[in-house]
Amino acid sequence: MIVYALTGSFAGIDWIESLSPEFHSSVYGLLFVTFQILAGFAFAVFVVLRQRQPTLRYGDIFLSILLLWAYIHAMQYIVIWSGDIPDELVWYLHRSPDGWGVVLTALVLLQFVIPFFAMLSERVRYGRGPLLVIAGGTLALRFVEAFWLVLPSTSAGGPVLVLTIPATVMAIGGVWLLAFAEMLRRVEAAAQETG
Repeated sequence: MIVYALTGSFAGIDWIESLSPEFHSSVYGLLFVTFQILAGFAFAVFVVLRQRQPTLRYGDIFLSILLLWAYIHAMQYIVIWSGDIPDELVWYLHRSPDGWGVVLTALVLLQFVIPFFAMLSERVRYGRGPLLVIAGGTLALRFVEAFWLVLPSTSAGGPVLVLTIPATVMAIGGVWLLAFAEMLRRVEAAAQETG
């Protein structure tokens, strides 16, 4: 876990934060790791709930991870806002015009506010159907957040985005799903051999 936290943090800094060389945030690596943890747990919950009735209380853990993700984002924003450092404020200013402010508002509402208040109810937090919807929505919103973090720092626009983003998502997602399906097949085969 320590190696993962370090490599995940450095990957986020190297791959995404470095797109804006003038910007620096001391929590950016942690922000990237919580992004991954939220995506990974949402995927795990989605897979488990689609296959069988849950035996654990996944909603409690899901809510905790969601709160951690929101806290890291809020902490970064508050530190940058209170520090009033122009080089760091530019990062948020690039993510306000051209519809990116609307994307951020939708992300806050759909990824945090609505799921948070919904999961305060035990019926939602422990219910298979509602938790499945929240996990699926979280997976879809991971793409939206990735676009919001990356695209305003690049000069890509127009037809480039329309063509390359879906192609990239389908290519990487397809390879990943094939690998996941193969690992799932092996786990099920091993379980049948031992069971």
